[in-house]
Amino acid sequence: AEGQRVEFEITNGAKGPSAANVIAL
Repeated sequence: AEGQRVEFEITNGAKGPSAANVIAL
């Protein structure tokens, strides 16, 4: 979202990198 900081971890999956553990600060 605009004006919202998002922290996430990049994890490698079978279908390529995916965003996991998405946390909205």
